[in-house]
Amino acid sequence: MSMKAPYQGWVEIDLDALDQNIATLKQHSGGARIAAVVKANAYGHGALAIAQASMQAGADRVCTYNLDEAAELRAFGFQDPILVLGQIFPDDAARAVDLNVALTISQSETAAAVAAEAKRRGRRVPVHVKVEAGLNRLGLPRDTAADFADAVRRTEGLALEGFYTHFPSADGPLPEDGLSPSDTEQRFERFLTIARETDAPILHAANTASLLRFPSMALDMVRIGVGLYGISPGAEADSAFSADALGLAPVLTWKAMLIRVHDVAAGESVSYGATWMAERDSRVGVVAVGYADGFRRALSNRGSMLVRGMRVPVVGTICMDMCMVDLTDLAGADVGDEATLVGVDGAERTTLEDVAVLCDTIPHEMSTAIGDRPARVYLRGGQPVAVQTKLDQQPIPTTAPTPRAAVVAAGGR
Repeated sequence: MSMKAPYQGWVEIDLDALDQNIATLKQHSGGARIAAVVKANAYGHGALAIAQASMQAGADRVCTYNLDEAAELRAFGFQDPILVLGQIFPDDAARAVDLNVALTISQSETAAAVAAEAKRRGRRVPVHVKVEAGLNRLGLPRDTAADFADAVRRTEGLALEGFYTHFPSADGPLPEDGLSPSDTEQRFERFLTIARETDAPILHAANTASLLRFPSMALDMVRIGVGLYGISPGAEADSAFSADALGLAPVLTWKAMLIRVHDVAAGESVSYGATWMAERDSRVGVVAVGYADGFRRALSNRGSMLVRGMRVPVVGTICMDMCMVDLTDLAGADVGDEATLVGVDGAERTTLEDVAVLCDTIPHEMSTAIGDRPARVYLRGGQPVAVQTKLDQQPIPTTAPTPRAAVVAAGGR
């Protein structure tokens, strides 16, 4: 039920749920290595804290999109393995070697520059080679990927560590007859044909969606993004592959404070454009969250929040820093109460998937859009163990001795 809000806006991150999700996915993969994807500020959950907690929970490495994200983790003392998934260029060579990360390389010029820098320092940089499987983004063509991997393996200063791909429609519909191979299964078989030509010690193809639908695709390592956070990988939240159906627990709860409660007379409008008009004498609450925080304008007059265990509608156009809810049928709501945007309050529940449907998007877009104004409050056993804001950054405490885990004296975003 409702309590007095500790901040004007905040996100609660349940680290016990994160532990549960990693254990569930590890079991589903048959014991394959887990690469926890923490790009985009860990899908809005806080990159450093999630990276630390994931390693403590049994992940083998984390993945960032680019060198900037890897540098942020290293700057706060994170020393565990990092794989950079995105494109790097020859000019990035010195920085990449400095960061001591594994790199995805798809250009011979970049490979040569990184190799030269590594040799100069007496180092070997682990490299993962990505082969195209239908996305047509950064992967190498199927007819050249194995040769490129072999060239990396033979280049002084580089070490071929991985060979991988990424599927375009693993979360799409399966064949209705249940017998025909799906598009993803066909692409996986083509990938294996090429991968067998390499000597890469780590083959990986599965993200959350492909792992949950096709556990045999786990291979040596799985890259877990949305599943880490208990977000459904498919388009349909109520499908057989929803987070709930697979035993994955939501990690994120998003809340904000009621900062004003006031009366609005029948016939009066609320917010920009007068898109909502009170049909009766009403009680309206102002909530300290707006589209600058990631609460999308598309939810104007469509979304809802949970206040004191009751669902109340968003009314009027959502503003940059705040929005309004109709509290007329809720007795006792007052300034300082918490409003739950995503999460559970009493018998009511709103998921990221629910909100995404209203915005005609996917839940991971909703979570990554949450800005840095809301504090991140990290919970163990339902109790706060660390808080990370722009000005107050606390470390995530260890939960068990783990040699791989780096517990730092300063936090991050």
